[in-house]
Amino acid sequence: MQVRYNRLLTSLMSAWYQRNTYLVTMVTRFIIYNGTLSIEDGEIRINDGKRLQTRMIVIAVALLMLIMGVFYMLMYISGTDKSSFMLPVLSIGLSLSGLLVFVNQLRTTIRQKISIHEVRRVVILTGRFSYLYADIYLNSGRRRRVMLDLNDTLRFGEDHLDDLRRTFNDKNIPLTKGEDKIRD
Repeated sequence: MQVRYNRLLTSLMSAWYQRNTYLVTMVTRFIIYNGTLSIEDGEIRINDGKRLQTRMIVIAVALLMLIMGVFYMLMYISGTDKSSFMLPVLSIGLSLSGLLVFVNQLRTTIRQKISIHEVRRVVILTGRFSYLYADIYLNSGRRRRVMLDLNDTLRFGEDHLDDLRRTFNDKNIPLTKGEDKIRD
């Protein structure tokens, strides 16, 4: 009788342990504006539809703006009529905006899986058009921007932001609140 009781107790404790272990290692999943954000034991998975193709198009347009700006400046310098003021202003504007977009694209990443050990910190930001962002800064100096909510359509800030903060704190990832207005 005692042996049966011990076996029963052992199997119940084993089942309880397996169930609670499963709860501890359970995937924490959040529904964000364009997809999902899940934080597992070892990595952050972001499924928000950012594509390498789109990034390459933005980089190509930025390089084209930079080249056009330099071309307009060379046209102004080599020209005999230097009375036009708009040509150098246009060339400097195109060059600077192309350079800024190009550098910004080089500092960002669009990876779908990020190891928790690579994350330096996470910053929650509110954009100027009611965007709610999470910027994940990596140890390599790059960042991954995730749009959590747009115009409070998912009510992410009221309903799920505390859970997201708690999850990042459980994983020992530093979380800071950014300024109210950000530059896009």
